[in-house]
Amino acid sequence: MFIVWGARLGLLGLTGFFTVAALNTDAFGINELVKRHPDKIVHIAAAFLFSLLSILALPGFKAWKVLAGMLALSVIAELVQVFGGRSAHLSDLAMSWLGVAAFAIAYYCSRVKRTIASD
Repeated sequence: MFIVWGARLGLLGLTGFFTVAALNTDAFGINELVKRHPDKIVHIAAAFLFSLLSILALPGFKAWKVLAGMLALSVIAELVQVFGGRSAHLSDLAMSWLGVAAFAIAYYCSRVKRTIASD
């Protein structure tokens, strides 16, 4: 139960962080972060981390539904940037989807491995 609530709090914190960061790149030193780590890597890592925390925070939901929600959230995040005075890029969306896909592969591979090991 602690893991679930910890994941929920982490998810809430990350949501706030990335919402502010999407609207104001000067917040949290994001400009400096992007200089050190290409923007695309940040998109992949953020989507992967959001996917991980979402799976942990929502144990009653099917994983594919949570991951589909993460794909939709990626689209919404790009749209928020447009309305916040920033530009949205299809390449950013693709990198976010790649982060979700990377997590999905790791998640389902671990499930298959557990299933095979239990047989």
